[in-house]
Amino acid sequence: MNKTLSFYSLGRVLKDIKPISDEINRKLYRPFPKPPNSFLSKYEYVRRYVEISSQGYYSKCKLVTTLFNWAFIRSLVASEYSIWGPPCYDPCTVSLLDVFRVLDNFSSMGKFCNTLADRDAGRSYRTYSGVTNSVPSEGTFTNHRKKIGPKKYDTIHSVLVQIAYELNIVTGRILSFDGCLFRSHAKYKGCTYADKGCNEIRVNGDFIQKTRYRILDMLQDLDSLVLGKEHRSFSHCLGNNFPDDTKPPSIEVVAWRLVNYEHESHDPFTEKLLGIEKELRNCNLMLEPIRSNISKVEPNLKEHPVYVRCPKIPADLDAKNGHRRSKEDSDSIEYVFGYNMVTATSVEPELGLELPLCSFVGNGFLHEGSVLIPLKKSAQDNHPFETGIVLADAGYDEIENYNDIRSSNAIPFIDYNVRGENISQEAILKRGYNHNGWPISPCNLPAKPNGNEKDRKRVLFACFKRCLANVNDVPLKDFIPSCPHRHKPIGFTKHLDIDDLPRLLNEVPRGTKRYKKVKNLRTSSERTNSSLKDDLNILDDPVVMNLFMASMIGAIGNIVVFLKRVMDFIV
Repeated sequence: MNKTLSFYSLGRVLKDIKPISDEINRKLYRPFPKPPNSFLSKYEYVRRYVEISSQGYYSKCKLVTTLFNWAFIRSLVASEYSIWGPPCYDPCTVSLLDVFRVLDNFSSMGKFCNTLADRDAGRSYRTYSGVTNSVPSEGTFTNHRKKIGPKKYDTIHSVLVQIAYELNIVTGRILSFDGCLFRSHAKYKGCTYADKGCNEIRVNGDFIQKTRYRILDMLQDLDSLVLGKEHRSFSHCLGNNFPDDTKPPSIEVVAWRLVNYEHESHDPFTEKLLGIEKELRNCNLMLEPIRSNISKVEPNLKEHPVYVRCPKIPADLDAKNGHRRSKEDSDSIEYVFGYNMVTATSVEPELGLELPLCSFVGNGFLHEGSVLIPLKKSAQDNHPFETGIVLADAGYDEIENYNDIRSSNAIPFIDYNVRGENISQEAILKRGYNHNGWPISPCNLPAKPNGNEKDRKRVLFACFKRCLANVNDVPLKDFIPSCPHRHKPIGFTKHLDIDDLPRLLNEVPRGTKRYKKVKNLRTSSERTNSSLKDDLNILDDPVVMNLFMASMIGAIGNIVVFLKRVMDFIV
């Protein structure tokens, strides 16, 4: 990588980026099915003069359309369109406007559309995106997102990363992974284990029988019967999504009451279902349903004739409860009903850049460690990265992740998760190594790292005869005179195979200054998450009610973070 910052000046980048963009557009070209004259808008690349004030201010939308030729979007999404149908907006136009909205911090699509339609305030947006007479509405953006989906936005992001790679702005040598929880727009969280099948749950086979006997028992003692009193009938949930250690809740099937018979308001359906119509008429009573969660009745099935719609179904069935450390109290856990987006960030310490490369959005239950391998593979398959370092927190501390990282000749820097291990002094002395994986010398002092043998996959340790430098710090002072290693050049030595402790031992040993210095780069992922939530506000309570929209918002957010950081760096 060229470390001369003049290499990345705006003029130099504009000169170098043109042949790169032309080549990418040529490779990706695919004829669009609709004829050009059927477009309601038409984007064309125009290189514009970008004025930068003495304070460093500039028009983000003008610069982003000057730096990049976005015509490749038309080729990427051509497969989603047909020659048939009414005229449509150029997909380059709608995608660019989607980026403009987030780039200029519009809090909602409605406000952006109002500005876009304004004669003066929206002129620049219309000019840069190719809008002429017909101005897109909110529905245009909704339809566009549904048509192309989040994967196409991920592909757009990948093309931008490729351009940055060709410009030597991103190398992918250091990858950092971290997750970001964000809330669903659904207000009612409901049951954590709910799914689409909860719209029709079969109740217990004896539910009708039990309810019938209950009412008949009440009719046996009319003197104690309180007319109009609400009664409820429950059934155990028969859903199959519950863990073994979780007891399924009870579901209110129907709430009812017994009242005096009135022909005008009488509904015989429930009475016939329970088979108590005759008994109620004999007492001049009728059953009046108050609430019912019954969604379907199949009288032909003797065992399970009744289906209910669980009242605990959340408004967003894709979202789940995730947890994180509370911002107010780091010792407490905060639950978030929503989604978790894991992002791979490329860290460029020489340039001071941290650029998101790709991401994956799952529900709040998502185990982040399971996403590292596919995300890393996605980044390396799409770009010729030679990744040497992978950074992650303790949530990614899995054997599979270490093996995959090392198989690609990279070094994992993943926080160690003790997972209930006994790390008391007695336990450390008994097992022979401390919390960093350093072996314990005969005098009970931990040996220090002394390099590693890459070919043999082992780490070297030595005590360096520290006991002779300061006797008072040695736990076993009486052992020093008889130590068999005191006459060796570096004292006690030991070789530990990484394969024996693949999670704890590392090519760059834990606890060393070098390890800590590299590990500190992981905060780049946290800054990426902070940009999405605090700077752009795109993940701060977004209006999403399903996984599709959550993935879409995440993809657009990462594109904008990528563009904003590249532009700020160049300017």
